[in-house]
Amino acid sequence: MLSRRHTLAASGLTLVGLAGCLGSEDEEDLEESDDDGDDESGEDDEDALTATEPEASLVTTIDREDADDDDVDAEEIVLATYGDVTDLGDVEYEEKPNWYYVSVVFTDEAAETFVDELEAIDALENPTQQELTIHGDDEVLGSYALGPDLAETMADGEWDGTFQIIADEESQLEAVLDRFE
Repeated sequence: MLSRRHTLAASGLTLVGLAGCLGSEDEEDLEESDDDGDDESGEDDEDALTATEPEASLVTTIDREDADDDDVDAEEIVLATYGDVTDLGDVEYEEKPNWYYVSVVFTDEAAETFVDELEAIDALENPTQQELTIHGDDEVLGSYALGPDLAETMADGEWDGTFQIIADEESQLEAVLDRFE
């Protein structure tokens, strides 16, 4: 029997692998709401998304090589913070594999840093061996393997910074959304 962690990792592989690559209605919804950014004058709109704790970690990982070395405690690498998010989708439910998700869009700079950090630890070369940890409201929502499709899109320089945060319960994602004004 598979452990819950292995089941989540296998399931997460599918969804996280597709994050940023999906041409779904969610992506269209996010594109339609892109009017919340800077206007031509360079000033922020009143409706710009603001994180209540912008420095709080949203997505992290560790260097697999450090984690495998018993002499070294692997440091957590912050791939994205709440302050890196420029747009949010609505909480959605996916019947198969039975989880909730919300699409987020990272700033261009944050998306570039996200990729650079993964490249620095060779995660894009063997993505199914690399775990991404999603942080919610003072808890870990889950750890999921970096999907091969997402890794390939990142390696090709085609990732648009759209990422899906997944959780077992809708309330976990609502807590994530509550961290934005």
